[in-house]
Amino acid sequence: MSPEERQVLVELFQRTNAAASQPRDRDAEAFIAEAVRLQPYAPYLLAQAVLLQEQAMKSASERLEQLEAENNALREQVTQAAQPQQGQGGFLGGLGSLFGGQPAPQRAPEPPRPGGPWGQAGQAPQQQAWGAPPPP
Repeated sequence: MSPEERQVLVELFQRTNAAASQPRDRDAEAFIAEAVRLQPYAPYLLAQAVLLQEQAMKSASERLEQLEAENNALREQVTQAAQPQQGQGGFLGGLGSLFGGQPAPQRAPEPPRPGGPWGQAGQAPQQQAWGAPPPP
C-alpha cells in the first residue's frame, strides 16, 4: 500500500468514526455484523468500492462543471451571433465613416398616424390650391 492509499483509507475511517454517534437500525447492524462474520474479506471490498465510487463521483462532477462551462460559452456565442451587428446597413451602409464622415444617425420609425384619408380624426380637410400635392 502506498502512502497516498493509506491516507485515503485513514480519511475514510475518520469519516466513519465521526458518524459513529448517529443512530443505527439494529436489524441492519446485526445483518451486517453477521455478513462480515461469514465474509471477513467484505470490509476490504466495501472500502475499495466506496473509494472507487467517490473517485468516480469526483471525476463526474469535474466533467459536469467543464461541460456546463462549455455550454455557457456556446450559449454566449449564439446570443452574440443572433444580435444585429453595429455598422451593418446594407451594401454601402458603413462607407460614410470609412472616408472620415460620421455614420448617419438611425432614426426611429415614425408612429402610424391615426385617422382616415383626410388626416387626423376630427379635423376637416384643409383647402388645397389646384395642383398642389397633398401633405404627407
